[in-house]
Amino acid sequence: MAANPYFVPGRMGTFLAMGAVCDPFHPSLIGRTLEIMRSVASHLGNPLQFSTKMPIDASLAREIPRRSPISPLVTLVTLEKAEELEPNAPSPWERLEAMRELRKAGLKPMLFLRPIIPGLIERELEELLSEAKSAGAVGVVVGSLRVSRRILARLARVGLDGPIRERLKAPPGEGLVAVPCPDLKGEALRLASEKGLLGFKSACCANAFCAQVPCAGLCWLRGFCTSCPNHCLEKLPEVAEEDIIQALKVAFGMKALSAHVGEFKIEIALRRGARARKVLKVAKKVLEVATRRAIVFKWAG
Repeated sequence: MAANPYFVPGRMGTFLAMGAVCDPFHPSLIGRTLEIMRSVASHLGNPLQFSTKMPIDASLAREIPRRSPISPLVTLVTLEKAEELEPNAPSPWERLEAMRELRKAGLKPMLFLRPIIPGLIERELEELLSEAKSAGAVGVVVGSLRVSRRILARLARVGLDGPIRERLKAPPGEGLVAVPCPDLKGEALRLASEKGLLGFKSACCANAFCAQVPCAGLCWLRGFCTSCPNHCLEKLPEVAEEDIIQALKVAFGMKALSAHVGEFKIEIALRRGARARKVLKVAKKVLEVATRRAIVFKWAG
């Protein structure tokens, strides 16, 4: 990770996530997952989030290292149709038990309500949130369903394609398209609040909350903030203009003519040059994570 040009180490650095490609607590991966977690805790300290559907017992929950922030997400999108939609995954009740053990171990598990499935969530939402709350969930992260032609055909076999088709502007092709559902997300967040659960529109916000640092995705600037108790804006780091100029020079070989640090944005004036254009994307991402502010480059000369 340290060799990745986009990576910023430390608690105020890049947020790490495990679970996008495969379940980190699949039985064949548990040892490797714990090894990675320990390495991150010992050498980097970055906030780390994992999403899982796997059973986690008390012993395994205690093995998860705590020296760096950990944000557990337990994926659960249906109780009623679990066997049909996820025939090879552990049952919802095993996942709720995992949530319970994570909470007992001192962590802050969240219900990962993604994807929200129109036509199903309307009749299951209240029970899902109630069960998660009873199992010790601190909050819920909501997210949209993305479908392709093949995925929609699978959902049709269990009678769930109709409400999804109604929300799509056109039939999906081979690629994934998001199913618009702002009304369902809003209702999930509203009901979560009623039940005493924190609501998050993005996983990075849940990660930030568990780490008690400002969101690395700048969610308060990009329409994802739900005004959770983390109060990101009160935790923004102090940034000196000379530090920005020095960082660009040392890390990226870029000469900044000036840097103006605002409350939520940093404007940097650069001299036009081929090298600057090649590294601009990396520099922008790294500086946004490090400063927790939007970076705007302007060309001069």
